[in-house]
Amino acid sequence: MARVVLVGNLVQLTGGAANFDLAAIKKSKCLDSAYAVGVRVTAPTADQFEYSLTGNSEVVVGRKGGPLFAAGAPELFGKIKGDDNQMCAGMVISVTYPPRLSFVRSPAGTWEVVY
Repeated sequence: MARVVLVGNLVQLTGGAANFDLAAIKKSKCLDSAYAVGVRVTAPTADQFEYSLTGNSEVVVGRKGGPLFAAGAPELFGKIKGDDNQMCAGMVISVTYPPRLSFVRSPAGTWEVVY
């Protein structure tokens, strides 16, 4: 699974193939715009994790009462100038930091993200 890692104004693509035009994202500076208005992605604390068994060989991990990764108040995205920048930042962040993750145990015995 490919990941776009967001660290301040640094954007890196890690992992496998992704459907992002990384050069266009960097050129638009939409993530810089999101950061400038206060958008910050936060992970849950240990007591906020929620684990669900599906009856299959997967475990779904989420956050109690909301998405796994929170990007701050929705009104912050409204402060980003330009509809294209708002859409770019919203899409990249929502795809990069999904509302929950599903894990399966590989034949080697390690847990891997499947989607």
